Amino acid sequence: MKELLEDLIEKQDRQRESLSEILKILEEEREALKKAAPEGLPGLLVRLQEASAQAMRADFERSGAASALASAMGCSPSVREFCSRLPKQECARLKASAGNLLEVVLAIKECSFILNRQAAEHRFLGEILLDRLRLSGGSGVAAEGAGLDTQA
Repeated sequence: MKELLEDLIEKQDRQRESLSEILKILEEEREALKKAAPEGLPGLLVRLQEASAQAMRADFERSGAASALASAMGCSPSVREFCSRLPKQECARLKASAGNLLEVVLAIKECSFILNRQAAEHRFLGEILLDRLRLSGGSGVAAEGAGLDTQA
């Protein structure tokens, strides 16, 4: 049973590490949007896809480790259920690991919310710019001549 617990804690820590990488990339993306530097976004999106795939694998492994421990303990795969059957010291380690994982998940959620808001602001400003370019159609540079995608 102790080996299964150690495996679960290790898998939770590995998942936290993979999610921390996602958080780092999202923060870089947020900074790129803040600085209006979209040229770095395609590379960040590729890194984000790779990190997301790794995080999904880590989640699958953590879930499997939790199920294995739950099966051995005869309970559902939750920290609360595990802790009700574990000595205090082992419960504290499991809770600390799960808490660290939850902390990163919440940070990703917050960062994603901010990114969505920033993206919406950029879309809104882009639409205003396109509208102004369309209205000035005959006087100055046409939207097509400016290299702007007016179909977006």
